[in-house]
Amino acid sequence: AKKIRAVLRSEHAKGKIATKNFVVEDRRLEMMQLKINIENSLKKIYDSKESQQYGSANQMINKLINILGPMADKDNYLKAKETQLIELQSEIKNALHEKNDKKLQEIKEREAEKQNDLDVIFQEKKKW
Repeated sequence: AKKIRAVLRSEHAKGKIATKNFVVEDRRLEMMQLKINIENSLKKIYDSKESQQYGSANQMINKLINILGPMADKDNYLKAKETQLIELQSEIKNALHEKNDKKLQEIKEREAEKQNDLDVIFQEKKKW
């Protein structure tokens, strides 16, 4: 799609394509390119989610939502993908919260173990 757009621009610059047709075709190619990028990004997001890299997945989701959000001429496909991304964003945020809660719990448990070890070391010595 990128190469086709370059050819289209070149032909328009030479005056072989009317401006009206150029604008319509360029926008159509731009939308095609966007859809390809969305599909590739979604695959990366699902891969990140599967490998529990929720931060990366969240960044990619936010980037796509920011691209799709202000677009005025969304077709049904793009609307569906935006809805899918918003749902996915919610899942990722929940997973991030769970992961952070687990880490926090692990840290608290380790601190409690350290405290117990210190208590044992410094407890009253038994006299025989």
